Amino acid sequence: MKKIIVLVTFVALASCSSDDDQKQLPLTMNGSNYVEYTFNGKRMSSFDSGEDAKEIMCNVSKTYSWIYFKLEKNNEFSTLSLSSNTGFEEGKTYSIKGNLNSNVRASNEFYGPNIPYISCSTNNEIGGTITIAKLDFTNRIIAAKFSYDCADDKGNIYAVRDGWFDLKF
Repeated sequence: MKKIIVLVTFVALASCSSDDDQKQLPLTMNGSNYVEYTFNGKRMSSFDSGEDAKEIMCNVSKTYSWIYFKLEKNNEFSTLSLSSNTGFEEGKTYSIKGNLNSNVRASNEFYGPNIPYISCSTNNEIGGTITIAKLDFTNRIIAAKFSYDCADDKGNIYAVRDGWFDLKF
C-alpha cells in the first residue's frame, strides 16, 4: 500500500509544472485568427493583446502573400509583416531572407512610451524559416510556424522565435 501511495504522489507531483498558469497554445489550423511569437524574448500574442490595439490582416493568393500583425501587451506594441512574391504550398518550409536569397521577407517594429523604437527586417545575410502547416484555398485558411532573426539599420540583431499563426484570408 505504501508503494502505491508513493507512486501516486510521485505521478501527481511530476505532472505539476511551475508554468501551468502560462498558456501552451497549439497551432489550431482552423482559421481562428490567432497569432503568437516572441520578439527578442518578449511574448506577443493575440490572446493577450488589447482589442483596440490588435490588427491582423492577411492576403493570400496562389502567387503572392502578405501577412501583417500589430499586437499590444502592457502598453508595448509589436508589428510583424511577412511578404512572399511566390505562392506558398502546404507542408513546405521556405527561407525568410532578403531579396537576393529568398522570395519571403519579414520586418518588425517594437515600441512603447517607455522603450526605444525598434525597426528591423530580414536581409540577405540573416533570416530564418516559415513552414506552411495548412493552406486551404476553399475555406480560406493559412496556418504556419516561423522563426527568424532580423537587423536594424545599425546592425543590431533581434530574434523572432516560436512564431505561429492560424488565419482566415
